[in-house]
Amino acid sequence: MTTLETIFDKEIENYVLARLRQRDLGVTWGSFPMYSEVDLIGLQGSDVYGFVEIKSRKATMRDLQEKFPEGVLLKRRKYEACSTLEATFNVPAWVLFAFGSGKDDMAACRPHQLPTRLSVSTGRRDRGLLTDEEPVVLIHWGELEVWE
Repeated sequence: MTTLETIFDKEIENYVLARLRQRDLGVTWGSFPMYSEVDLIGLQGSDVYGFVEIKSRKATMRDLQEKFPEGVLLKRRKYEACSTLEATFNVPAWVLFAFGSGKDDMAACRPHQLPTRLSVSTGRRDRGLLTDEEPVVLIHWGELEVWE
């Protein structure tokens, strides 16, 4: 079986998790098991605060904005998973883009709040896997909120 989430990916997620914990919003962040639809759950006491799917990008946000001025691509199934979680549990479900492998800007959106959009059939082509050829959606830069 091909493992698409590498140890390096988990290291980036752990680094981003540490950055989220430093924001000190009174939220306790915890990880979901590998292969879950999202990466993190946030709790305030015993109440669910929200969910986060971390999508790391190697390039910095500025570099990607220059190279792709329209926005950043997200797999349709991740977009739908966050939207469904938010609708089901009535709490925010963010997609958090962690640029520069988690060391640069972090910017998030809540797919459930975004206008409906069409999918584009594309995806990664650098690994040569058929599973990478799946529908994606375009998240416009203006739809992202930078998280300090």
